[in-house]
Amino acid sequence: ALYRRAAEALALVGRVLIRDIVMDESRTTPLAGALFAVNMLVATPGGGTYTLAEIRDGLQSAGFEDVHLIRRDEGMHAVVSARRKGSNR
Repeated sequence: ALYRRAAEALALVGRVLIRDIVMDESRTTPLAGALFAVNMLVATPGGGTYTLAEIRDGLQSAGFEDVHLIRRDEGMHAVVSARRKGSNR
């Protein structure tokens, strides 16, 4: 829902950058993300962390394309970029 609202808020030519923890496919690294996921499971009803594939799926279903991890980081400073579908920039 958040990605969909972001897509609706963007101009026709738009890009979104997401700064977050991006987990590897095993969900064990980065370590800071694994620890954060445990905290989210304990403190929220269904919270967690996400892999690049899960972030990509969510963005694409909300109307984004050209999804890329443009900054890898061991903490919460990874950056994922996505372009609004139909935008050529």
